Amino acid sequence: MARRTFNSIETTADQAQALVQQGKWGDAERHYRELVGNTHVINYEYDEWLRALADIYRRLDRGREAACVYLYLHYFDQARTQLGETELALRARVAEVEKKWSDAAGLYKLAKMPVHAAVAYERAKQQPEAAAAWRTLLGHGGLVNKPYEAALVAFDYGLAAVRLDANSQEARRALIDSQRKLEQVADDYEQSGELERAFDCFQILLKLGKDSAQFENLAEGYVNCIRVLRDDNLKFYVLQYYEDFIKLALERGELHAGATLYQEAAAFAARAGLPYDRHYQHKSALTWMRCADRFVETGVPVQMVENALLAAASQHSAIGDYPAVRACFEKLAGLELPERAKNRFTAIAQRYRGLAAPPVEMPGLPEYLKQQHAYADIWFFDLLEWEMDGDPFASGEYLDATAGEPNLDLGAGEAMRHAVIMLVDVDVVIDSDTASAPFGEHVGLGRQGLERRPVEFFEQLAPRHTETPDRALVVQPHQ
Repeated sequence: MARRTFNSIETTADQAQALVQQGKWGDAERHYRELVGNTHVINYEYDEWLRALADIYRRLDRGREAACVYLYLHYFDQARTQLGETELALRARVAEVEKKWSDAAGLYKLAKMPVHAAVAYERAKQQPEAAAAWRTLLGHGGLVNKPYEAALVAFDYGLAAVRLDANSQEARRALIDSQRKLEQVADDYEQSGELERAFDCFQILLKLGKDSAQFENLAEGYVNCIRVLRDDNLKFYVLQYYEDFIKLALERGELHAGATLYQEAAAFAARAGLPYDRHYQHKSALTWMRCADRFVETGVPVQMVENALLAAASQHSAIGDYPAVRACFEKLAGLELPERAKNRFTAIAQRYRGLAAPPVEMPGLPEYLKQQHAYADIWFFDLLEWEMDGDPFASGEYLDATAGEPNLDLGAGEAMRHAVIMLVDVDVVIDSDTASAPFGEHVGLGRQGLERRPVEFFEQLAPRHTETPDRALVVQPHQ
């Protein structure tokens, strides 16, 4: 089978080159479209086919198709040359892929794509322009029956405005309004069983907590995200979210919360059959001891110090660290407690005297199991989807040209650039390389939404599979 496939590719490539030499551009285009359907070839050969295909489109006066192929290849000057002055959205896309964010924002603004313009201004770090762009969307008529999207606009405007003026009352009102709306929308989604959309809301609340330094918002976002991930049995994401939450809690001095979260992570790891429970129990014990020291320093009621040390002793005992258990009870015996309690703690400490801590393996979650893209900028992505008003993949128009149907689907798996070009009825969305986001295809991190327009370019928001995506270039035949 492999031999026949190789011969077929080689034969098709020879025929395509012969047709180009004869000037039979239409027939050559069909052959090259068949070739680019073979996605698992080495990059230089694949790019050579695309260069030939772009040149054929240019000779056929199909400038938009040529521009999109050049853009995939990152031949930016050639792509611009093929585009007319009225091709504002695609010209903006070229500037965006070049990371010329300011130019892209201006072109998106002229193309009447305010969300894309606002996001590009954000990327360009032009905060006044970004805040102004988000503000124009606050009363947008298209958001009347879109509570989730309306909350996102308020959230994005609030963050942009706060960056300009940390004391802005208008910005704070927008953030409070977005929080209220997101909590309500998340509840509605959960009630209707749309956990992936509720997860989106919780992630935005998490972002709000990070940026506003409000630990309550941060905790609400993380706790609910962990709950949804746990219910979907995404074990490693659960632990990664626990670890990220704990790190932020400890950075904010929330030692009690950090110690409790370590215990929860240990309990989850044990239930899930993962070998990390002892690691988290050890971390919990150390954090409880830090918590007790903090309580002593700040002069809180002695009962709180007692509870922290007892919790530390329990976690040390669970992993067999008996010297540490004895140290906890010795500290308890030294507290200003009733004499009866002090005597009891002294007696318990004596029982552990002379006991050694046996060597115990306590591996933590390895770095290679942690995903780089566990968090996505959905506060941008979902508004881009709303502005594009639809998903081209759901239209039913994307058929495999290798079977003689109208369109050809190929993808960018082996390519270094994670762009997806679609020469069909789609427009422009931004960002790429989010294949590792939790839930893969069914949580909101995997959606792509676009507006129906003539031939345009689309760069992947998040592949619908957690594996490296295949190349995906969709070419519509000339009518």
